[in-house]
Amino acid sequence: MKRANPAKLRTALDVANGLAKAGVMFVAMPVLDDEDHGELLLMSAKRMAAIVIETETEESENEHD
Repeated sequence: MKRANPAKLRTALDVANGLAKAGVMFVAMPVLDDEDHGELLLMSAKRMAAIVIETETEESENEHD
């Protein structure tokens, strides 16, 4: 296994801490290589977009109650 770049590790920890502080459940996933990292980042971005849409929908529904 190739060791991760320290700067990338710090960024990953910052993101994980931000999610935890926001109360968002997440799963830490080991990355196989740069390509896998890119795929996981894309998946994460899509999930975050879905969370935003869901949150906005819930807030809109609550405003109409």
